[in-house]
Amino acid sequence: MQNMAIQHVFADQAANSNGQPSEYTFQMEFVVIICRLLAVAYPRLFYRVISEAKERDECGNRRQHLDILLRDGSSLPRYGFELVVEATHSVFDEHCRRADYYRKLHDCSMLVVNLCAQNILSGYFGPTLPGVTPVHVIYDVQKGLAELVFRDSRKSVSIEGSAWQVMFS
Repeated sequence: MQNMAIQHVFADQAANSNGQPSEYTFQMEFVVIICRLLAVAYPRLFYRVISEAKERDECGNRRQHLDILLRDGSSLPRYGFELVVEATHSVFDEHCRRADYYRKLHDCSMLVVNLCAQNILSGYFGPTLPGVTPVHVIYDVQKGLAELVFRDSRKSVSIEGSAWQVMFS
């Protein structure tokens, strides 16, 4: 989160018609960071970062897609990310249910990441589902901080100082 170009996610030009940040913009920024992190931290592992991952379910359905899937092909653990921006209780619950479905479909551990600028859901984590970890990322662009809120912990991180935050300013 520290290296995310958050001004791109919250830019007026990237907003949905309701004025909220776009989940797709968040997803793109998140994919770029994951790719860079994996290349630096685990250069000998062969993880692939798959955006909009689809698999056939037991009925042959391929319409649903997982936002981000990390996998190496066979031997290493798989991780999935279901992203949502400025979720309400009902929207967050729906993303948690999707994450549980994708966890089973892709045989992976899942994170449901709610990117928000307001502290509305920080104490709400939806249904408790095995293998699904909800997290709220609460950005305060003015202070240059983000708070990562898990069920059992919180951590503040700086979102200032990224070398590429000013790339397109």
